[in-house]
Amino acid sequence: MAYPDYAETMEEWWKMVDEKWDELTNMICVYHPNKENLFHENEMDITARDAEAARRFCAKRIAQENKITDIIDYAERLKNLRMAEELWTVFNYTWFGIPESIDCWEIPSFGRLCDLCSDFPIEEGVKVKDSGDFKLL
Repeated sequence: MAYPDYAETMEEWWKMVDEKWDELTNMICVYHPNKENLFHENEMDITARDAEAARRFCAKRIAQENKITDIIDYAERLKNLRMAEELWTVFNYTWFGIPESIDCWEIPSFGRLCDLCSDFPIEEGVKVKDSGDFKLL
């Protein structure tokens, strides 16, 4: 790979997104919380019950307040316009849609999704909004 395990710059972050885009959009399609596709019952053995309860609470709230009708089209537009903070939010919401199970590591590029969410680079001079709560689409 041409980048470290974690993006240190926005350029590296976008490179990671671009290189795994097909797998990332598949995860968004399958796991981004929405009213039709919320908990993924019986897909994976839950290995962290308390974390799963918290995840379900957040996923339900995301789905209830989601205003996006076509999340894949929205994510594609964000990627094409290089709207990193907004796409990072979509990735984080998708992460909340994935069950708390060790089996999640079998999802193609799940580790990359985790890296993209956990290590969003804040470059000098860039201000990121602090909503005090997680931002809803």
